[in-house]
Amino acid sequence: MSLLTAALAASIIRSSNCGALVKARGVFVLLCVATGPACDRASPPGTASSAPAVVYPAGLHAGSTPRQVAEAFVRALDANDEATLRGLAAVRAAVADVAESFRRHGQEPQQDSRGALAAVVVGWQAAYQALEPGATQVESDSTSGERATVIASATNRQTGQREQIVIRLVREDRVWKVLPEIHPPP
Repeated sequence: MSLLTAALAASIIRSSNCGALVKARGVFVLLCVATGPACDRASPPGTASSAPAVVYPAGLHAGSTPRQVAEAFVRALDANDEATLRGLAAVRAAVADVAESFRRHGQEPQQDSRGALAAVVVGWQAAYQALEPGATQVESDSTSGERATVIASATNRQTGQREQIVIRLVREDRVWKVLPEIHPPP
């Protein structure tokens, strides 16, 4: 288990109302499966199933490249900027992936956009705690249609060693958004 995965699992244990850790295709992903008080902070009361109102972060626009979005994502993690992280989250893709996982197991999906958004941001922050702030650098990117992959190098806080991480993106609402998982390359 990588240090990023361990940090993510520890975060889930601390916020048990909000998430579950699921391993799919060798990647651990934080999923919100209940909407308790910990998940409610992503949007105002009274918007139970509606998508949370989020704004694409300043400086980014429909023409921004996956690399530019990944760089903004890393800066937001370094600054613990939750508003920017919310604006970069691929919420619809996360909700769709969770719903498909539930259906494959013969269950009805039990997640909404508000809970998914909170879970994604908490997961990113927990995973990033294993890395040295300010030491992550985007190295390369590739795009295939509506999906992109960005490789970054980061310094592990515990070992001081450089390691690569993969940031995956998808186009939502004509802009690049970051998918929930952050993990080492295969």
